[in-house]
Amino acid sequence: METGVLKVQPRKVGGSKEAGRVRRKGGIPAVLYGGGKEVAHVTVGAEEFDILLRKHRRVFRIEGSGPASMAFLKNVQHDALGDGVVHIDFLRIDETKKMRVNVPLEFKGHPKGLGAGGEFVHPMNEVEVECLPTQIPESIRVNVDHLDLHMSITAKELTLPAGVALASPPDSIVCTVHQKGLEPEPAAAGAEGGPQEPEMIAKRPAAEEEGEEAGDKEKK
Repeated sequence: METGVLKVQPRKVGGSKEAGRVRRKGGIPAVLYGGGKEVAHVTVGAEEFDILLRKHRRVFRIEGSGPASMAFLKNVQHDALGDGVVHIDFLRIDETKKMRVNVPLEFKGHPKGLGAGGEFVHPMNEVEVECLPTQIPESIRVNVDHLDLHMSITAKELTLPAGVALASPPDSIVCTVHQKGLEPEPAAAGAEGGPQEPEMIAKRPAAEEEGEEAGDKEKK
């Protein structure tokens, strides 16, 4: 995965009122935390960030708030309509250390079992992997053309890029073709423990306040 470069500006911490002022000027309030350092409250250019987000960047070089830092895009907070970005959380990382992260699955093909009255279901939409930050794949392709009725694909059968290791339970059911009307077996629970575990970015409505407390809690 390519690294995005973001130039940020330090900002004041003033709750929702100050955050609103930042957004009106074309910025996005953000926090940069972790790595044993103080939480940095910064402003990210909305247009610049949108371009990088569309390119699926998740690892960034953050410049403009003290020494440059490598960071992982841990959370993107959207407005109530799910359109505009209102807050961003960045987690400082070490490029030389492996991390765990969830990667979306991309299902390709038309299962042949559908012609026999089957139904394709995928209990998993993403899989947890372990790799260096620069090796995080944008997605993992899952070919399903061969799936006949009552056939499944488990996590251990996924084809992962070089340098990327499976962290999800290997026997988790990724997808299956079952008889219509029958409930598929639930996916196994996620793996516990292990190295640092950033989360997939996800849309969620903005809270009334800016929501920067999350960064402060992580630091502690």
